[in-house]
Amino acid sequence: MAEHRIPSKRKVPLAGNEALYDGVPKWMESSIWNWLGSKFKYTDHNGKTKYHNNYLHEVELHCRLTFGSNSEDYPLYSGLYKVFAANTDHALDILQATVEIAEIKDRKNAWESKVIVRSDIDRLNDILIKGGSKWHVVIEDSNARVESRVDSTTINAYKHLINDNSDFSKHLKTAWEDCFGRNPDLSGAYTNAIKAVEAATWKVITPNNMKATLGTMLNDFEAQTKAGKFNVGFKDKDAITTSDTAHSLMQRLWKSQTDRHATGNYTNPSQLEAESAVYIAITICQMFSSGLIARKA
Repeated sequence: MAEHRIPSKRKVPLAGNEALYDGVPKWMESSIWNWLGSKFKYTDHNGKTKYHNNYLHEVELHCRLTFGSNSEDYPLYSGLYKVFAANTDHALDILQATVEIAEIKDRKNAWESKVIVRSDIDRLNDILIKGGSKWHVVIEDSNARVESRVDSTTINAYKHLINDNSDFSKHLKTAWEDCFGRNPDLSGAYTNAIKAVEAATWKVITPNNMKATLGTMLNDFEAQTKAGKFNVGFKDKDAITTSDTAHSLMQRLWKSQTDRHATGNYTNPSQLEAESAVYIAITICQMFSSGLIARKA
């Protein structure tokens, strides 16, 4: 994802340059409202301003907020602004509901409700990035969702992997969405990261064991590496070193899960732990799905 540098910080190294902001800070409020407000009004054939009342009501229900009168259009629209401006969390809730309820298209008719064109999402992301928001909008087919911003290298690796039709890609996609959404399921993210790794590796490590888990595969992987069962894609052909690296990552993922059992020192993973699990899963899935580690014939 493109980065934006404020003028006074352009000579400062990017790492640690600027904190990303949650909610809708004051310096973004006007720009985001101008973008948001335009999604609920249009001009009819007589040049009169009209409002998408049904769209406004759906956002009300989605956010469980109250905007105003049921009988007239404008009070409902003006009520939307009052709620938007009064609370930064509510403002972000409204923005999220607006884009996630909508259908994303390449173009729309002015009077068409609950439709947002792709170029408008691009404009919104430009506002969010330049304003230093923690969030951006991701489009998938005709749907959009609000996600935490992640560096472009990781995003590109993730997008490449979820385009694979293999089972692991579905688990990886779920792990990502559980981790980086506005209402993250961190336990789900970690669990699905493990499932993605299991789905990506079992056919290479234990192809005859359809009930293999990450825990059972760790011992098998180590033993079969020592027995010379794998080829690697690197020119140096050092299968043991490459496999040891993968094994170490898999072991870290397995041993660091704190909520696998509901006994003992049961704790839910933190945001950092869940993100790390997803990043590790991306790396391992790439290593096995690309053929970097392959079973000898």
